[in-house]
Amino acid sequence: MAVTLVHKRSVVNNGVPTSGNLSYGELAINYRAGNSKMFIKDGGDAIVTFSPLNDGNKGDITVSNNGQTFTINAGVVTMADISATGTANSTTFLRGDGAWATPSGGGSVPDFLLINSGVI
Repeated sequence: MAVTLVHKRSVVNNGVPTSGNLSYGELAINYRAGNSKMFIKDGGDAIVTFSPLNDGNKGDITVSNNGQTFTINAGVVTMADISATGTANSTTFLRGDGAWATPSGGGSVPDFLLINSGVI
């Protein structure tokens, strides 16, 4: 007969175990639909959270690290998150070096943000 191993689990929305709920190295799972996560208690008594990568709603910026690709979802990075010098307005655009600039020849910049590819 097969043995079924069952970890500590919860379906509570945003439920996270406390250090007192788990032994060192013990795994817990929150299987709430759309919010599934795994947890483990590390050697320093902290609860470490593992969240699945979401394949939907891909963003515009892709960062590659050690063969893994992570995508920032669209709308997550706001102007407040970008470090830039100068003043943003309807006649400037954000250069790849993080400075606001006026297009040569004057005129105005469209309502979308121009970013020099490969800099961020």
